[in-house]
Amino acid sequence: MTMGCPCSLLFLSYQPKIPRLEKTSCNPSSSSCSKCKFMDSPIILWSQVGNCVDKRPKRVLYHSQFWLKSCCSTDNSKSGCIVHLTLLLFSFILSNTMPGIGIDKNSWQVQASVISDNTLLRRYIVTHGKAILRYALPIPIDEPIRGLQSTLEQLLIDLHSPGKSGISLAWKDIQKAKPILHRGEVEILLDTRKEHRDEAAVALGDVDQLLESIQEKIKVTKNSKKALKDMKNEIAQQTESTLDKIAQLEEWMVQGFPYPIPHKYDSLPRLKGRATVEMTVTKANHPTVDSSSLFRDKNGSPIGNSIHLVAILDGYSAPLTSGNFIQALLNNIYQNATIVHKESGFYLFVQPKQLLIDSNTKKPRHIPMEVLVDGDPYPIWGKTLETADLADLQPVLPMTAFGALAMVHSSEDENDANSSFFIFTLDPRSEQARNKGGNVLNGNVATFGYIVEGLEYLLQISPNDTITHTRILNGMDKWEP
Repeated sequence: MTMGCPCSLLFLSYQPKIPRLEKTSCNPSSSSCSKCKFMDSPIILWSQVGNCVDKRPKRVLYHSQFWLKSCCSTDNSKSGCIVHLTLLLFSFILSNTMPGIGIDKNSWQVQASVISDNTLLRRYIVTHGKAILRYALPIPIDEPIRGLQSTLEQLLIDLHSPGKSGISLAWKDIQKAKPILHRGEVEILLDTRKEHRDEAAVALGDVDQLLESIQEKIKVTKNSKKALKDMKNEIAQQTESTLDKIAQLEEWMVQGFPYPIPHKYDSLPRLKGRATVEMTVTKANHPTVDSSSLFRDKNGSPIGNSIHLVAILDGYSAPLTSGNFIQALLNNIYQNATIVHKESGFYLFVQPKQLLIDSNTKKPRHIPMEVLVDGDPYPIWGKTLETADLADLQPVLPMTAFGALAMVHSSEDENDANSSFFIFTLDPRSEQARNKGGNVLNGNVATFGYIVEGLEYLLQISPNDTITHTRILNGMDKWEP
């Protein structure tokens, strides 16, 4: 950070027992200060001094977040700042008297947003499960690895530009990516949990080699006469592989579970992290062997009557919903569960043959509606975004991505979900998938994960097909019964 910088942030941060006033400098050389860091505090109160620009979503008096912007002159006028500090203290007192706010004051994570000013980037994120899962990880928004991630995502978008222009844009992107990695490598390692630093060092080396390979492929493509579409596909596949490595690095950077779950849900299982699960789907028996009785690869060749779907469950964003799904898997609830309905281009409806029974009450378990709003520190429990009067906001886990998993609840009660679930199959090019507010179910069903392998077979699944086998591949160390 630049010494003597006229641009500074003055803010009051609450820590247990001791409020303290802190001041941090940032670099005003650009139109928006990239080095302004948000205070990791359960109450985000701040006063802007100088040229720093707050890019966070503006939410007032909700979930204990209070945003105050001031236009103090760069001479840091004491009188102006006293006024703002008075407002900060008022907000602090108010936040501690608001009913229903009982969040942990110790562990606070600021996470990146799935909402972007870049329309094309936002559309890419909300329609791709893996991209959503990357952004949903609770790590600081200013991590160098986030910059590397968004640059490579932009490369994937630019590849869709027609002809050689897509290659030219991708070349510029890859030229930006390598310096970001090299400048931020040490910081990434330091921010990685100690037990994973050796693995992270190896992974960073792999990412560096992948970037070299992508750069070479783009360079060759610029002068190649080979089919441009094939070359672009090769570059895209390698970029996706690099982003998978980056996602693993980002997961190693998460410093514990970021918020407490209300005590009233203590009897419910929860997933405090992520888990990977596999489901085998088998075609229903048909009296004759026809096109609907076998799954086919992308070339149309039959591959058999069963396929494997691999999904990542996100317990950081939906701990109770994901934890309940794990419990249902352990209880074999989804063994021979049937696809009871298919709405083409919208969803598959999976219904088990038995309900998940709560071991304490001996009755069918009901889990609360659970949705984490983009930019919020912890989920809303017990209400949909619509019933919470927040329908215009973006959930961290939108159901708009192809292969999104979400629990089914009745139209009468959003808190009566048990084990039936949706697999959403919205066309990524559709208005419902790409536009903000394009689907009324967004934020009104509890999305808890995304299918990341086997997506190419989802549209071939039909009513009466069954889930014949399930298994948990990893993540049981994050599950609590």
